[in-house]
Formats: sequence, structure tokens, C-alpha cells
Amino acid sequence: EPVVVEPAYYHPLTGVGMDEDLSRLRPVAVMINDLKAAQPQLGVSQADIIYEMPAEGGITRMVALFQSLDGVGNLGSIRSTRAYYLELALGHDALLVHAGGSPEAYKDIPAWGVDNMDGVNGGSDAKIFWRRRTNGYEHSLLTSGEKIQAYLDQGHFRTEHKDGYAESLRFRDDGTPQGGTAAGKVSLRFSPYKTAVFDYDAAFGKYLVSQFGEAYIDGNTGKQ
Repeated sequence: EPVVVEPAYYHPLTGVGMDEDLSRLRPVAVMINDLKAAQPQLGVSQADIIYEMPAEGGITRMVALFQSLDGVGNLGSIRSTRAYYLELALGHDALLVHAGGSPEAYKDIPAWGVDNMDGVNGGSDAKIFWRRRTNGYEHSLLTSGEKIQAYLDQGHFRTEHKDGYAESLRFRDDGTPQGGTAAGKVSLRFSPYKTAVFDYDAAFGKYLVSQFGEAYIDGNTGKQ
């Protein structure tokens, strides 16, 4: 019989076994631009969770969650936040990185105590952002895991969860439902502007994503 060795720890956002305990760290939530003109996005392949939600007018925006910033390169392009994105970040006790926000979001950030780094009205934390010269001005703002971590290391925010915090996510080794049917291709239509397509790659053992009729590429790696 094979010997099953339980990992020392489990990743709090993915459930993957690890040798290092990351459960005390507050994750970082990054607002990512998802307009077609802003492709390719940078750093999304390094995210542990990506939430995609409608913003307005049929377009979507993404919140990319990173439990650790180690090895995370350039991130972007960075866009504005909304109140419901703040709720997602707070649900994970995350530190939020964004560039501007709706009037409601700017009202809720101090009221709800959201620790945030803002590339538009951020004061000194604007130093973690820069602009690339392509894709147009509104799609140009970038940051990086290294710059965010360097800023956090200066002690601006609490970087660990408070005592007693427990991530609410739960994981199963195999979540396949009883009597389920094969899902080789899954399409998620957000609006006439945006449909995401997930094609299962049996050899890879994962879904490969497409959007806007093309492979969903991380600009840092050039890979789907």
C-alpha cells in the first residue's frame, strides 16, 4: 500500500499542500483591468484566486488575490475599485491595490477600514506604481509584487491576520459530483461584450481560458 504523507500545511486560498505556513499572512487583492484594449494582463497566472465581476456597461473587472508576493512580477494594468470589490477584499482580510474608485467606494474605504494602496489618490503609496507607454493612458498603470512588498515592509499596514482569524474556504480532494456529466468546455457569458471560455486539457489536467475570442495570456510569461 502506498504511504500517504500529509503535508505540513495547506495553502489557505488554494488548499494545496505546502511546507510553509502562510495562513497568518494577509493576502493582497489587486484590481486588474479586463478591457480588450488592456490585454494582455500582467501577473494573473501567479494569482491564487481571480474574481471576475461586472463593472459597468457589460465590461468586467478582476480582483486577483495573492497570498504571498514572493516571485510575483509586474501586475496590471491597475484600475479603479467599487464598493462590492471592497467587500471581496474584506472577506479575505486582504490589503487592496487599486487606481481610483467610485464615489461610493471612496466613502466606504475609511468607513469600513479598508487598508488600501491607491495609484490615483494615494499620496506616498503612489511610488509603487508606474506607467507603461503602450495600450493608452487609462490602461497603462502597473505595479509589481516586489514594489508592493517593499511598501508593506515599511510598516504602513498590518500584514498578518489578527489572532483567531480563520479563512472560510474549505477544500475537497475531489469535488466531482455524483452522477455529474463531463464538462470539457464551459462558457460564461457576462454580456454581449464579454464571454469567458474554459477548455479542459486532459494532458495538462487543467482548464485553459480564452476571452475576446483569443487565448487568455499572461503578458509576463506569454503563456495561456
